[in-house]
Amino acid sequence: MKKTNITSIIIFHCVIPLLIGFIIYVLFRDKNIQLFIFFERIGVSNFINNIREHTLPFSEYIPKLILYNLPDAIWVYSFSIIMGIIWYRTRYFIYWLSIGFVLGLSSELCQLFNIIKGTFCRVDLFFNIFAFVLAYKYFTNYRRSHRYEF
Repeated sequence: MKKTNITSIIIFHCVIPLLIGFIIYVLFRDKNIQLFIFFERIGVSNFINNIREHTLPFSEYIPKLILYNLPDAIWVYSFSIIMGIIWYRTRYFIYWLSIGFVLGLSSELCQLFNIIKGTFCRVDLFFNIFAFVLAYKYFTNYRRSHRYEF
């Protein structure tokens, strides 16, 4: 039986994707999101603004799907993977794995009904479904090839 290093799974399926989503938000998204309030509070907003002066002009060349839909899908995927790692050997594995998807779906639906601030987007729903299916497929393939070993 093949045993996989859990650290490498976390790095490649959680940390790196989240870092990519974070970079997209910081370098290319509008400043009206909560993240920039946090940067101001911790005193790094000037540093971030200096970097953004050089990166924002490139945002017009990046597809809107990457700028606006991919970060949410990355979050759903990473959250699903980490939940899958934690609850991998349990009877209710699929329920725990789907929490990221349910949260992503709930967020979009709350935006649709103006319960939370944001813009509802059907493409986000599709991306969230796709991210969850990728995470699910990762674990079903993993189970087949590793026989439940971490």
